[in-house]
Amino acid sequence: MKKTDYSALYLLGGLGLVVYLLKEDIKKMVGIPIIEDKLRFLKNIKPIAELIQKQYGIKSIITISQSAHESNWGISKLTKDANNLFGMKATAIWIKEGKPVWTGATTEYFDPSQPTKIIAGFKKYSDWLQSTVDWAELISNISRYSTLIKYAKEGNIDMFGKEITKSGYATDPKYYIALNNISKEIIKYV
Repeated sequence: MKKTDYSALYLLGGLGLVVYLLKEDIKKMVGIPIIEDKLRFLKNIKPIAELIQKQYGIKSIITISQSAHESNWGISKLTKDANNLFGMKATAIWIKEGKPVWTGATTEYFDPSQPTKIIAGFKKYSDWLQSTVDWAELISNISRYSTLIKYAKEGNIDMFGKEITKSGYATDPKYYIALNNISKEIIKYV
């Protein structure tokens, strides 16, 4: 009986692992979340989302999906520097009250077909809970978000995503597509 030499397969398998590891390092360098980032984010946001669901009736999948999208799974500069999970801009009242502001670049769609980079002031929070409560208060209590909050309480991610652009919270015309894709990914992990 002839003995098979598997050394070439081991070598190729080792190269595959090296290529995979390099891809993960490259993703981290350019700000693309890797699986560990996503799992860490979900571990931290899930209890907050459950609390928001109890206090405001907003389904946790809505809170988790939007915060994952807006914060790039918790690794965006805005989230790291300002604990801002939802891209909440600093309002005149926020600034007048002397609350902290973080300034940075963002993309807006003043024309639906043309993304525009701008510099804006964003609310800076002490932690993720403060950021999430502020977001829940905003969408629960501002009349222009009345349809949005209805879908948030139903857990209807598709209609929530469409309404979020329609109501003016987000300007990206394809926001709902990204939100749907993220919610599908979250369901795999939660």
